[in-house]
Amino acid sequence: MDSFMRASITQEETTMETTIRKVLIPRFGDESVLQVVEGTVASPQKGEVQVQVLHSVVAGSDVNMRRGTYPFQQKAPLTPGYSMVGRVLQNGAGCTEFAPGTLVACLTKYGAQAERINLPEKFLVPVPERVDLRQATALILDWMTAYGMLEHTAKVTRGQRIFVHGLSGAVGTALLHLGQLRGAEVFGTASASKHAELSASGAVVFDYKQKAWIKQMQQIG
Repeated sequence: MDSFMRASITQEETTMETTIRKVLIPRFGDESVLQVVEGTVASPQKGEVQVQVLHSVVAGSDVNMRRGTYPFQQKAPLTPGYSMVGRVLQNGAGCTEFAPGTLVACLTKYGAQAERINLPEKFLVPVPERVDLRQATALILDWMTAYGMLEHTAKVTRGQRIFVHGLSGAVGTALLHLGQLRGAEVFGTASASKHAELSASGAVVFDYKQKAWIKQMQQIG
């Protein structure tokens, strides 16, 4: 469905609105509550950039928001979409960092499951043209979470050991590889079916259903 422009004129200013399609969670529940609806997005305001969404993630956080169980989330109705990659369409006043057509990514938390979205310029990062955009979209939430844990919380340095519960999950996988890039030795738990793959990646992995890892880690020191 092509978007079209509609002008809403007041005595003070002219505001352009674009009709778009977006995902809506009208009430909390299972996947059957999801709707694709028509809505509008206004012209970007000062400090905002309007982006045409090319790819948006459907993460565990989005699923929990649909259920109404995500911590401190907005009340329904809401449009999900925790991160996205897209192209700049229009800059609001004061925005000069990204020219129209530039590929950008953003950790949006809400609203990215839509055809267009207005976002603060300061939260956008450029995306190289030659990367796989689906892979880039998948990296934003989980790998930024892992990076923040390693860099800002744990402050992991070369030669340290880290232990990750849920090593085969999205954030766990990111912690494994980012931790190794920092020169850390990575240990963790995962289901038995994932052990061969994780071991091949250089992790020391334990069955999460067993508690043997506690004694073994104590012996390692």
